[in-house]
Amino acid sequence: MAGEEWNCFTLKQYVDAIFSEKDKAVTAAVQEVNARLNALNEAREQRADEIRVYLPREEFNRAHEGLIEKVDALTKQVYIVVGSMAVVYLILHFLGAKP
Repeated sequence: MAGEEWNCFTLKQYVDAIFSEKDKAVTAAVQEVNARLNALNEAREQRADEIRVYLPREEFNRAHEGLIEKVDALTKQVYIVVGSMAVVYLILHFLGAKP
């Protein structure tokens, strides 16, 4: 509008054009923010679903303690068997038997 005289009509057109551009920019920004918020909501819902299927810590600790006890018991049994075999080997060795 350079070189034109300003009057009420031209000023109104100029202001309306600026507001129209700003309105389009705001609408685009709102759509972008809504898309980001929707993506965040989906990620939050997915995380909540994952948390629901996780094993509670107390239950894990109980099961883990049970496994530790079983491994310790099996380890003791292995040591007993290995020790017994060593004793049998030593007895047979002193008796003169060939392995």
